[in-house]
Amino acid sequence: MFKELKINDKSRVLLVYPHPDDETYSNACLINRLVKANISLKVVCLTKGAKSTLQFGVDGGSLADVREQEFKNVMNYLNVEDYEIWDLEDGELEITQNLEQLVHDLINNYKPTHVGTFEPCGIYGHPDHIHLSKVITNLKNQHNFTLIYATVGNNFKPSTDT
Repeated sequence: MFKELKINDKSRVLLVYPHPDDETYSNACLINRLVKANISLKVVCLTKGAKSTLQFGVDGGSLADVREQEFKNVMNYLNVEDYEIWDLEDGELEITQNLEQLVHDLINNYKPTHVGTFEPCGIYGHPDHIHLSKVITNLKNQHNFTLIYATVGNNFKPSTDT
């Protein structure tokens, strides 16, 4: 079913992203296909995305609470049963001193055959995306998993809005 990724019914897929919504805008279709095929899947979001400049729909609550609930809602909508949202500092993964150890422990505990995250440039250069990609790429040398990079097509043009 997933020949290009060498995924089969014995696979264990771990998707790790920095912020709520990263997992779905880059991998919603893959997540949907994995769930429908009953492939073992775990989705982990490392921050609650509290420093996002996108504040739409935040009325009186904290952005972190809203984004955490959105993440949970999306996981439920996609029928993902195994997911976690951590509370690392948004925008500061580069200086999170134990990040590599935390991700290493996650991989050791889940024992994935495949790990997915952003490609090395983080799609549009976000420092959290780039740093997590670097950490997971480095950990591939210590673990036996197939690395899946989420990316965009050649026609992608990042927004120039700030």
